[in-house]
Amino acid sequence: MGEFIASLDVLPFSKLKAALKISRDFGLPLGRTLVVRGLLTNEELTTLLELHSIFKRGSVDFHHIVEAYAMSRRRGWHVREALSALGCAVDELETVRLGQLLVDAELVDELDLEEALSLQRLCGLPLGRVLSIDSRVDERIVGHALTYQNSIRNEGMRYESAVDKLKMLPFLIQSDSIKPVIKLDLKELLIGGRICDESDLRPAVNFADANSLPLEKVLYGYDWLDPRLVSATVALSRLVDRGYISAQDAIEFLGGALSADRIQRLDALSAKSPELRLIEGDLNLYKFLIASGFLNPDRIRNLTKEMVNREHDFGQLIGKTLDRNSSKNDLKEAVFECFATDSMLAPVLIKLGGVPDSLVEHAQNLVNLVNFGGASLEQCLLSFAWSRRELGNL
Repeated sequence: MGEFIASLDVLPFSKLKAALKISRDFGLPLGRTLVVRGLLTNEELTTLLELHSIFKRGSVDFHHIVEAYAMSRRRGWHVREALSALGCAVDELETVRLGQLLVDAELVDELDLEEALSLQRLCGLPLGRVLSIDSRVDERIVGHALTYQNSIRNEGMRYESAVDKLKMLPFLIQSDSIKPVIKLDLKELLIGGRICDESDLRPAVNFADANSLPLEKVLYGYDWLDPRLVSATVALSRLVDRGYISAQDAIEFLGGALSADRIQRLDALSAKSPELRLIEGDLNLYKFLIASGFLNPDRIRNLTKEMVNREHDFGQLIGKTLDRNSSKNDLKEAVFECFATDSMLAPVLIKLGGVPDSLVEHAQNLVNLVNFGGASLEQCLLSFAWSRRELGNL
């Protein structure tokens, strides 16, 4: 995909090279990384992925791909319309859907596939990754299915033969990747991960119970616990509940989560200027919400309008004095700093953007978990997609 984007001259090589490095560091597909960094919109990525898929089938010459891409951008056409205008019979290309191939091989059922497709539409991850993480299909099986899918399209492999081969894979692959789902709450994770012992937590647990508060809300006020670690542990418990991370792996991660070099790195990230926090590859709430497809250009534009039009309310939320006498430059800098600073953006999303506080909190917890190294960005994007589904595909 990287070579394809470079060949189409979509982006300067320096920006593409930087995105490739970040893609490797975060374990995120290149396309999603380009969206996170604001180099492509979700719509542009969809166009490029479709063109890439068509090109890989080998029925359309690359110079036609280049012309169709330029035409679609210039005239606002769908890429298939542009290819048709160039005389390429794209409708005749055979399509083999990965999900249906796995359903026919009885490796996932229709309900699993429907849920995976719903999550994919929300988070933009490849279907194979969604099935591997959320439906817990062995990655090696997904890899074989993708290979067979390509062979059917380009090498004449019979569909029925691919289905038969896939049916046999579970018997041929020895896998310990499917572990029983053991649910651990925040208290159990903190104790099991040796972040603190039960006697340390008892006063906080009693206070939370007496006042009907979530335990994490109480722990955030304790100066002997890093609030970012508490936040990350809350997210970790959600991922353990869904089976994305085993209870054993979660406990092992927490045992090393407070290493001095990791805390120092996170402190260094928060000390950077707003410009660097937005431009560089460090994950924050703003970039996570873009990666998830939640913050699209329209939503960002509307939120920015609310900040500018309600400058007094906006200033109160971010701890700055802003009113009608504030200059355009002061407002611009405040908006910029808000998007770069999680503690500012979170209340603005809730109060000015109308986003449910539970969704914002979960996103922030997931960001902290990724930055501590406790989960992959893909796993966290899927967890966030589930939260959006539960709130009505928000």
